[in-house]
Order: sequence, then C-alpha cells, then structure tokens
Amino acid sequence: MKVFRQFKVGAQETTPLAFRAEFHMQGFFIDNEELLTLNDDYVNPHILANELANSSGDRIDLLVDYGGASLGIVELKNAELDISALGQLCRYLDKRDEFLDAYHSKYHSEQEEEDASEEPKDWVGVLVGESISIDLLNALVKMNYSHNGTPIAVIELRRYRNELNGDVYSMTEVTSAPKNSRNYQKYTISHNGHCIATSVGKSRMVWEVVRDYLNRHPTVTLAGLKQKFPDTVLNKGTQHLIETLSRAQQIYNTTNRKRHRLDPSEVLTLSNGIEVVVSTQWDTSNINGFINLAKNLGYTII
Repeated sequence: MKVFRQFKVGAQETTPLAFRAEFHMQGFFIDNEELLTLNDDYVNPHILANELANSSGDRIDLLVDYGGASLGIVELKNAELDISALGQLCRYLDKRDEFLDAYHSKYHSEQEEEDASEEPKDWVGVLVGESISIDLLNALVKMNYSHNGTPIAVIELRRYRNELNGDVYSMTEVTSAPKNSRNYQKYTISHNGHCIATSVGKSRMVWEVVRDYLNRHPTVTLAGLKQKFPDTVLNKGTQHLIETLSRAQQIYNTTNRKRHRLDPSEVLTLSNGIEVVVSTQWDTSNINGFINLAKNLGYTII
C-alpha cells in the first residue's frame, strides 16, 4: 500500500523532515510533552524519566505520568511501527512494576502513597513511530488495543519543514481504545449463604476472602495459605499475594511503595504467631482470576 501525503501552510511548500536518530525523537518529546496526549482519558502528560532501566537491564524510552491518574510506558521507533515493536512494548508492560521501582530508586520520589484509594495506578502502553504497518494495525484491532487489560495507543508522528522560512511543523495522529483498565466495581462476598462483606472494592474483597478462609482454617500454615492463594493469581512478577508482615514492611521502607495492606487492623496472624499481609495490587488484568479461585474455595462473589 502506498500513501501520498502533502502538507502545506497556505501556499507555502513543505517537505517531510525525519529525525536523524531515535534519541533526537526522544529529545523532541521531552521538549514537547503535550504531543503525548492520547485522548480525553490520558491528558496533561509529563515525562518522569527517559532511558529508564530495570534490574534486568531492560530499558524503556519514556516513563510518562498522565495527570496523576495513569502512568505510561512509551516505546519510540524512528521508522514504521511493526509487530516487533508491539512485542517489545508488551514485554515492558509485563515488567511495569520493575520499571516503577527503578524510577523510585533512582529519583527517590516521595510521592503520595499510591494505594491510598485501594487501587494501583492505571497504566497505558504507547507506541510512537513514523507510521504503522498493516500487520501491526490488524494485530492491535484483534487485541482490542489492549494487552492483559492494559490499553495500548499508537502515535504516528510526522514533521515537515517550510521550505521558504525553515519553520518546522509537527503533526500527530493517535489511535487508541477508550480507557478500560480501571473500574470501581463493588463486590458482595458470601460463603454457603453467609454474608461476609458487602460493597467492597477489589483489594478489600481479596483481603476479606483471605481473612475468612483463615478463620475457617485456623491451623493452616504459611505454606498452606500460599498454596491456596498462589502468586500466579496475582500475576505481578516477583510480588507475593500473601507476604509476611516483616518482608512487606521491608519492601515499603526500601521502595516507599505499599504493596500490601499494612494497617495494623488488617494484619492477619497464623496459629504459630506468624503475621501475614495481603496484596493490594489488583486491577482488571488479575481480579477475575482471583474471583475464580475464590469460587473454587466455596465463595460467591457478585
């Protein structure tokens, strides 16, 4: 497929102006953050970091904050975007918590506690390039512009130079799906007809199920509890659904990020005296897996 584009300012001719290298594109966005706006859901972009590496040596081009409500991982390509670029972005999204930890470690951010409202921040993945291949477009449509519940947007960026006076003009085209990774659904939990909790959010719902299970099985060990509530359901890399209080407190002291319910009233104690806490890291990418697990344990969640 061939596409012919012509951009004019009045009667003045312009010619396409490519970036010499990818790091020039990166610098361009640092100077023009507003061009990373995606739609009405993702506005007021602010670049938090560039060339940010995690502990494994993976490196993202840009980490972006969208108005304090969402965080974005931006993958830049100084060429046409293709399937390989999408695969790279998806791998980075799967490691998003590692990159956020790296950001806090590098810049010693003293942000407000991210789980103050029980919900982790939304994320969005952003691909930026000169154009988008047909194969990539078809793949994104098939994925509904989403990877494991995380929205993906594409920015096609083109620059043009005014041949008369040398002025440079930029044009962006954004393709995205509506924001869908966050919801505020409230849940009611029961077991064999006995109501356990009503109108609770995702994080609280998980805690209520674990608390009730522990009450029903007071002799369960830490290993047994972890077997019933495995980390694979949380699906957050190296994070644990059930963690010892001491380890969870250590994580918080080190990263300044609460990943578990650390309020003294929410600490659960096993029969051998070990204190454990429950993860707060729940969103639409993993909550349904927990609900299915809870149903297998005899719980009804609506």
